[in-house]
Amino acid sequence: MRFHLLLTAICLLFYACKKEAGTPTPTANLPVLSTTTVSQLGTTSVKTGGNITASGNGTVTARGVCWGTAAAPTIVGNHTTEGTGVGSFESTISGLTPANTYYLRAYASNQDGTAYGSEISFTTLTPDVYVAGYEATGGAAISAVIWKNGVPTRLTNGDFEAQAYAVYVSGNDVYAAGYEKNEKNKRFSYR
Repeated sequence: MRFHLLLTAICLLFYACKKEAGTPTPTANLPVLSTTTVSQLGTTSVKTGGNITASGNGTVTARGVCWGTAAAPTIVGNHTTEGTGVGSFESTISGLTPANTYYLRAYASNQDGTAYGSEISFTTLTPDVYVAGYEATGGAAISAVIWKNGVPTRLTNGDFEAQAYAVYVSGNDVYAAGYEKNEKNKRFSYR
């Protein structure tokens, strides 16, 4: 009877320890990494990256960042490819929609699978809206104005008829073109 119980216990032990097909690879064999915080956040792009501190079981054969509008993005969806191996890497994600929330995380793959860093969420910036025009009193344009997101900036002091008719933005510089009718009927540009 003892022999029979011992034999049954040994069989159960072997059966429990046997890896079955389809059993996930232990995470100890996957790379260890973290996701870098976002920087250079814009209306349609962001800069981020990751740091792989251990390759797991084998060489890191692919690394980058994956992102999407739903939590827990994977490499099946949008992702960058930033080379191989351990260490830090940077990724620039572009083509995003302004004023939209995204989720991203770094990834690293080796022969046993893909590991992901911590998830970060961010919201792209809302683009600034500029309008060129004028303020009027009694039907006459008296002050050339540009508006940024509804906030006016007067370009002339209102002593003469004036109007801004175009605005152009390059980086942090704002340019406006228009006219001011004074004794010389001069045109102006503003920066």
